[in-house]
Amino acid sequence: MKTRTSSVSYVPNADLTGLVFCFSLIILLFSSISLPAGSPIGSVVGEVLGSLPGVAVVANVDSFSLTQVRYSDLNVAIPVAFLLMVVVLVRNGKRTLSLRMNIAYAFLLVFALIARTSALFYKEYVEALKLAVYVVGIACFFSFEDEERKGIARKLLSICLVAGIVNAGITIWQYGSMASWEFSPSTIRLYRPDGIFGDSIISALFSNVTIAVLALGATRLKAPVRIIVILLCMVAGVVTGARTFYYLLVIVGAYLMLAKTRDVSLEKKALLLCLMIAVVAVVASPLGQSMIDSLTFQDTVSSRDIKRQLAIEQFGNSPVFGIGTGQYAIYEASLGMPANSGLHGTNPHNVYVQVLCENGLVGFIPFVLGLICSLWLAFKRKNALAVVLLVIYTAIGWSLGILYSIAFTSFFVVFVCSLLGTSED
Repeated sequence: MKTRTSSVSYVPNADLTGLVFCFSLIILLFSSISLPAGSPIGSVVGEVLGSLPGVAVVANVDSFSLTQVRYSDLNVAIPVAFLLMVVVLVRNGKRTLSLRMNIAYAFLLVFALIARTSALFYKEYVEALKLAVYVVGIACFFSFEDEERKGIARKLLSICLVAGIVNAGITIWQYGSMASWEFSPSTIRLYRPDGIFGDSIISALFSNVTIAVLALGATRLKAPVRIIVILLCMVAGVVTGARTFYYLLVIVGAYLMLAKTRDVSLEKKALLLCLMIAVVAVVASPLGQSMIDSLTFQDTVSSRDIKRQLAIEQFGNSPVFGIGTGQYAIYEASLGMPANSGLHGTNPHNVYVQVLCENGLVGFIPFVLGLICSLWLAFKRKNALAVVLLVIYTAIGWSLGILYSIAFTSFFVVFVCSLLGTSED
């Protein structure tokens, strides 16, 4: 009886600690927003945001014409979120000192520690703090008891839906304000709204994540509301002009078609799978590319190919430990290429190549093993939502340096942890 009474007495504090943890992720998730340049509402809100301490203003979001002004408080949000997570770890006391996590997250934790150590060595303090948030975020989640984790999982599911709806609404509003609500391939190519993430591709990515959560997550939303929100997210994904949205949507659709056909014979399932593979092949073919490019913004493919080649060359020069976290961008900028070449000091747009280049095999092996083990665990647990989210993440990694997008990845990593982190670990 004493034991049961004691555990009940700690519930309010545990709930409060869980809320603090979730709030730290919310701070990061909603840390950036872009407003249409010249919009009456945007001008008023922009003046307020720009006057706040710690808010960075980028007044040239689009490279072809000034369409948006980006406001971000990441310089404040990252350290505040980190400190809140540290408070959670301290509050959870002994459980923090005896963490129990599965091997999948242990590998990702090892990678984050390696990459963070490298960042500190090369004085890339912002990157080090981002990676520290990943480390502390994973540790925070596993410092809670099983029942507390379930409560956090429910909160994160709700946060994901709210963020997805808000992001979709803002993305569509941004596009409508800039394009005067004209929907055509030419306007989609010109205007690239980026929602609450400060990046059109990540905005499109989060639309896919929200669609997956609505289709596979245990939400309280009724079917008609789900359909409306899914359609809202699909429109938001299209107007971002990100080709990635279509690839990820095919992935979500393929899994849904297979997962929701349990009563269908194996032969029909195989036929359905072949059909989906054919669709993906067509989308990935030159014909499919030309069809998608007619509706979306065409990035300079050659520059991205060069970026990846440069990163692979640098990996060859330092295959064991890499050239250091954050050092690829410095190397690329040192080449002195013209601004319109796309080679002016950004990431290689491929997280796997970037990890190989910057952290070598020492960092790449635990990173990939963490992803593989996470997928294996998701299939083992038959957690459809976790499977889809992980496949989406691994797919987007081929075309985006998603690992260093603190707003999305910090939430995403903990969210997937919440889907798979149970007493079965």
